[in-house]
Amino acid sequence: MLTQDQLSQLYIEQDIPLIGRKAVDTIRATEPIRRVGGGTHNVTTRFASRKMGRVIQAESHKAELPFLYGWEHDPKTQEFYDQPSKIKQTYLNAAKTQVTHMTTPDYFLIQDTWMGWVEVKPEDELLKSYQEGSERYIPDGAGGWRCPPGEVFAGRFGLGFRVCSTREINWILVRNLEFLSDYLGVVHKLPEPTVDDSIKRCFAGRQWVTLQSLLTTEGVTADHIFLLIACGRLVVDLEHELLSEPQYTNACLDEFSADVYRHQRQDKAGSHPVPLHTVLLAPGTPIAWDGTPWKVINLGAADVFLEDSSGAISCLRLDQFRSLVARGSIIGSSSDNPQALALDVLNGASPEDLQAAIRRSALLSDAAELAKVPCRTARYWRRRAADGEFAYGNRFIGLLPRISRRGNRNRKIDQGVIVVMNKIIDEHVLTPSQLTKSVCYGMVRNRCEERGLQAPSAKTFAAEIKRRSEHAVVEAREGRKAAYPITEVQWTVDQSTPRHGGRPFEIGHIDHTELDIELVDSRTGANLGRPWLTIFLDAYTRVILALFLTFDPPSYRSCMAVIREAVRRNGRIPRTVVVDQGSEFEGMYFEALLARLRTHKKSRPASKGRFGSVIERWFGVNNKAFIHNLAGNSQALQRPRSMSPTHDPRTLACWTLQALNEALDRFVDDTYANLRHPALAMSPREALNRGLAMTGARDHLLIPYTDDFVRLCMPTTPAGKAVVRSGRGIKIKGIQYWHAVFREPGIVGTKVPFVYDPFDVSRAFAYANGTWVPCRSEYQALFERRTEREIAAISQEIRQIQYLAEANRNVNGQAIAAFVSQQLETEAILKQRRRDAEQRSAQAPVPNGPAVAISMDVRLEPDPWASPVGFEAMEVLQ
Repeated sequence: MLTQDQLSQLYIEQDIPLIGRKAVDTIRATEPIRRVGGGTHNVTTRFASRKMGRVIQAESHKAELPFLYGWEHDPKTQEFYDQPSKIKQTYLNAAKTQVTHMTTPDYFLIQDTWMGWVEVKPEDELLKSYQEGSERYIPDGAGGWRCPPGEVFAGRFGLGFRVCSTREINWILVRNLEFLSDYLGVVHKLPEPTVDDSIKRCFAGRQWVTLQSLLTTEGVTADHIFLLIACGRLVVDLEHELLSEPQYTNACLDEFSADVYRHQRQDKAGSHPVPLHTVLLAPGTPIAWDGTPWKVINLGAADVFLEDSSGAISCLRLDQFRSLVARGSIIGSSSDNPQALALDVLNGASPEDLQAAIRRSALLSDAAELAKVPCRTARYWRRRAADGEFAYGNRFIGLLPRISRRGNRNRKIDQGVIVVMNKIIDEHVLTPSQLTKSVCYGMVRNRCEERGLQAPSAKTFAAEIKRRSEHAVVEAREGRKAAYPITEVQWTVDQSTPRHGGRPFEIGHIDHTELDIELVDSRTGANLGRPWLTIFLDAYTRVILALFLTFDPPSYRSCMAVIREAVRRNGRIPRTVVVDQGSEFEGMYFEALLARLRTHKKSRPASKGRFGSVIERWFGVNNKAFIHNLAGNSQALQRPRSMSPTHDPRTLACWTLQALNEALDRFVDDTYANLRHPALAMSPREALNRGLAMTGARDHLLIPYTDDFVRLCMPTTPAGKAVVRSGRGIKIKGIQYWHAVFREPGIVGTKVPFVYDPFDVSRAFAYANGTWVPCRSEYQALFERRTEREIAAISQEIRQIQYLAEANRNVNGQAIAAFVSQQLETEAILKQRRRDAEQRSAQAPVPNGPAVAISMDVRLEPDPWASPVGFEAMEVLQ
């Protein structure tokens, strides 16, 4: 972040007028004007920027997010702000009508030599807008794009407007920056001199070696290698070679060697043969005849039939066609490779065709056997072999039979009938009303009779419907969600980030599921219903990082609890967390915790289960291999009409929450983690160990599991602060909390930040006098170990009683305590209390966390309530 003096210097260097400076100052001082959403296609991202010290929004992880990675590590980029302000644009649209509207650019960028608004767009959208005639985006003549209306608006402030296209993204560089992000911009202790000596011995006079060789050098770890790359002491071409593929990536000791390596690789890459304009003598082949495009539509015994772009057909004798090809008047596509075309023909040939070609080739090479074949057949085979050599450079290809091309392939039904069928399909079949095919076929018959046409058969009409895409038919009749299971898989054909990351702890998934099992109370045996399971899974290794079992439906409590458990077990969480668009993932508590841990959040599109296929598949494996094999599993409840009372899972239930939690832990850690995973060709645990060894353990990222971290996992209210009242302390959700520091005159009357424990409302933490202090509720004995959900249920009961009594008073801690003491609990409260008790008994004692690699700035004071002296504070509350 720039200081005011540094920003003023940039204003002077870039000659920004006063009105522009005010606009920039306003953008820097305000929050984003809108919260971006992903819709049904985009994967939105909350990018935790170390440079900006805040969360930056990206509307798409394939468009805006790569630019954020670039700006984050670009030394010339000082600041960048998302959704900065609205601007007015006036331009001619595709209909050549002048339009004016307000729009929000994606970012505002401040660099050493430029500052202004930035709009990120996919290349195909920019090209489509320009081809339709709109003047909003136009080419800049250098392979990029401009936005004239945006430039006009920005010019009024002396600022710039830039359009960034997805064609500019170097995905290899983006992946490398993400890979090295844990080492960039962080102060590290450089490796020992012995490590440098080992690395130099590995080079042994060579100018470059593969990363694989360095990673397998004795005494050198992956953390050493990647730290030296981040510091510039080892040079890797980050724009063209992937660090996640060490066997194909080379490293150099200095920039000179790196320049030599880059130049020799470019020379090698540029030594391809000149492409030939080969003409494929086969129907459907596009050619250029004297610069005019034509297409071969049929190949006869002595003639070649051609069709131009207007549909006109011309005929050439085969010898004339060959003569024009020899003179260069007719050329083919430069991308056609005769060997590749020959291979395509071979791949498309059936076993019978190959056997026939082999027999013909053998006869042509044996004069004695060829004499037994009719002369006309022998001449035909020789000519076919010559054609194959001419078209493909391979005589064998010409001897393949052309059985599949025999016969009339044109449709024999009347064209008018085809038009009628397609119109009925568009108007009645592909509609949400879902008319049956028999009714629609009747409409076809009636319309054909009206026009004097011969009606088709029902089979022909059904075949015409099948000519349409199955996905298009289902989407039109049943909707987008119903058509999603048959949607084509989105294949990744570029170097963009792999779906599951390139290393452990890069991408993690969090999701919930209601387990198919009924649980009982450990004391009374009463049925408590089905529990909810929250899972934190590492996408690259398929390792379960943490799990959290509770009776409460998904909420921010479950999300923060599973993150806390992941840190306790592993000392870290993945750099990027993928979630769905559930409300529990969109809350400020969850996002604030991820931001404090410098973790990015990606929200996958709604109703697109394939984006979370890794964790969804694990839920299925868990049910099939574990849950459905336990007593009390609720499979029978899915078929209630065929379920006998003696087989009701609710009466057969015997598992408690604590027992299930322990068994599930053993299944995850001892069984699933050691099973061979089909997608990994190894077990998840083995994949984790190998991944950490090859991509770095990154121990400097370990998060200490301390009281301070536990406090980070506690939420606050939307206000975030509470007023300290004399003799009463602070009030959080109607309950008073007290600490001895609230007696000090300088604290009374001020607003202090606070957090509270949703699983134990008797305690909270407040930030006073520069430190976090533990606070206890006014009715500690009654509220201790009661959860927020139980207190919420009690509060709702009190409000209902007041409503019936026509009273309108705030629900406070005193009313809640009186309600509890009078034992007016309802069944809902008692059931919630039993569930909370089971939850507490299922939680294992917290062992010491992993080795602490970073220190925390805040330390907790000793608990004043732990000693008899601390109880004097209760005098104030009485």
